[in-house]
Amino acid sequence: MSGFDPSLSYAIGPDRHLRARCRCKLMVVVHTDRWVAEGLIGQRLSKFSDRLRCQCGARSVTLEVWSGPPDPQLLAGGGIYPFR
Repeated sequence: MSGFDPSLSYAIGPDRHLRARCRCKLMVVVHTDRWVAEGLIGQRLSKFSDRLRCQCGARSVTLEVWSGPPDPQLLAGGGIYPFR
């Protein structure tokens, strides 16, 4: 992310959601419940990109805040997973 680096709390809500995009073009909705439960809600999104791994082997992904509810097809996908 360059410039705008919102907190996790900004990225989640009824009117927005967080997506991860890998350089292999895979894009999925990120499930943030675990990070919220760990008390990381105030952390900047840039701190989370290296906490995700793609099925292609990439060790870092780009995080994007999207408006509206998540697309059900992206929720079912998978392929980018938190590892810690």
